[in-house]
Amino acid sequence: MEYVVFTLIAFASSLVSAVLGLGTALLLLSVGALVLPIKESIALATVLFLAAGITKSLLFRGTIDWRTAA
Repeated sequence: MEYVVFTLIAFASSLVSAVLGLGTALLLLSVGALVLPIKESIALATVLFLAAGITKSLLFRGTIDWRTAA
């Protein structure tokens, strides 16, 4: 049940980040630590940020200057 709550918190913090342009890490880690132990919250947040980065790279691969990114 805690993981479902953490997933909902991750979704809400990503939504806030999409609207405001910042805050995913701050919200997810601070509120997520209330639901799960802090070490587990950090590990899950890291996986979330990695998945988000890979997804954005795949979606916008045509507009990324890969030479500069490398």
